[in-house]
Amino acid sequence: MGSKKLSKKQQRLEKITQEAAEQSQRSFLPNVTLLANEKDLSSFFSQYDYILVAYEESAKQDETATLPRLLQNVPVNSRILAIFGPEGGFSPEEIATFEQNQALFCGLGSRILRAETAPLYLLSAISYHCELLYS
Repeated sequence: MGSKKLSKKQQRLEKITQEAAEQSQRSFLPNVTLLANEKDLSSFFSQYDYILVAYEESAKQDETATLPRLLQNVPVNSRILAIFGPEGGFSPEEIATFEQNQALFCGLGSRILRAETAPLYLLSAISYHCELLYS
């Protein structure tokens, strides 16, 4: 994706995030970052306490324990990087990079979600766990 197109998409997502945060009266604004390539992504790993990869192969294997275990054990104010792949999934090279960086692979249920809706699903699960179960 060209840098101009990526920039426009980033601005659009930031506006959507801002409006959604205002509507839901959030106390902080989640970061949304679009990257041009995998190399750009690797530079972000060291900034986070946990790297969580929503992986379709984990979902196909009925993996359901990683996300709840992470949410139960993650200290307050930890920084979690959530990575969602494109339609069609991650390449073997991308998976190898994630594994080298101790990423946690998780399924998001028994259904394969669209790239656009998987992040919303994860944020909803985190919100339910952190804001409703333990508030």
